[in-house]
Amino acid sequence: MAQSQRKLAEESDVSLATIERAKKSLGIETETISEADAERIKEFVSDTAELKRQTKLKTDYISNEYEPEVRRIDQSDDSSVLDMLQDCKEQYVANEKLIKRLTYEIEQQTLLMHGNGNGTLSAVPQLGMMEKFQKINITLRNQIVSLEQELGRVAEPKKDDDPFH
Repeated sequence: MAQSQRKLAEESDVSLATIERAKKSLGIETETISEADAERIKEFVSDTAELKRQTKLKTDYISNEYEPEVRRIDQSDDSSVLDMLQDCKEQYVANEKLIKRLTYEIEQQTLLMHGNGNGTLSAVPQLGMMEKFQKINITLRNQIVSLEQELGRVAEPKKDDDPFH
């Protein structure tokens, strides 16, 4: 018995466009799909369907009601430079954790470049994100130094305080 693309998409839990791309890739040109072709298409799109299910599970797990706890120095008339300094330091530490995690994940990959269809090479996207985080943290570090100077604190640089090591 032949099936329609729409019915096959519903059964496979993928979009109609995915079914159409699978048909094209498999060289199926008929509008209705035979049982044999339907099985070929289902097998072809099974990875896409599994990825979609995993993504749905993960997004269902994320709570939309998450409200981060932050110190609201913007709502206080008596907020001080010391409060801002503490916020900068906390954000700096959080950024450092992200940078270290990203560094670890990049190091676990053995491939740092990938080939493009036009024959050129590109760096993996994580390297660009790593550079952005590092620049943000350098700027934040400079703000911390500036705030500490404003408070009259003189920070002596430590050997283990270099953000690049």
